[in-house]
Amino acid sequence: MELKLGDVQETALIPLAIKADESKRSDHRIYDGKAVEIIDELGIDTKNMINICPTRE
Repeated sequence: MELKLGDVQETALIPLAIKADESKRSDHRIYDGKAVEIIDELGIDTKNMINICPTRE
């Protein structure tokens, strides 16, 4: 079953997606295992969410 998110729901997940993405980096500054677990469980593509906010190089 594919999860369909509206604009509001997708916007609400942006901070969680960014935390999960940072947590998956080998040199992460923060680690939030629950964020990783939730994003992985939802099975959503977070690439567009991550690209909204500038990240560290």
